[in-house]
Amino acid sequence: MLTLAALPAAHIVPWLLEKPPAGCGLDANAQDYAGDTALHDAARFGHTDVVKQLLANGAKPGVKNKAGQTAAAVAIENGKDLSALGLSEGCAIF
Repeated sequence: MLTLAALPAAHIVPWLLEKPPAGCGLDANAQDYAGDTALHDAARFGHTDVVKQLLANGAKPGVKNKAGQTAAAVAIENGKDLSALGLSEGCAIF
């Protein structure tokens, strides 16, 4: 899931998160070794459609990685437009 969030593949997000047998049943808030979620990665790369799909399917914007950053903070750090991503600066706690 995390790897796919780095790609502009919003059309498969609902299927990945939907419970079996219709989908894969992946956790939208699962974290990798650095504490990043799929939302962190999608925000980092500016994949607006993926961010919106993740948020619509249960991703929590307040989850922090091991560096203490939310997805919004990661987006800001990487020069992405929060409003275009559907994230708010209130979630951009460093």
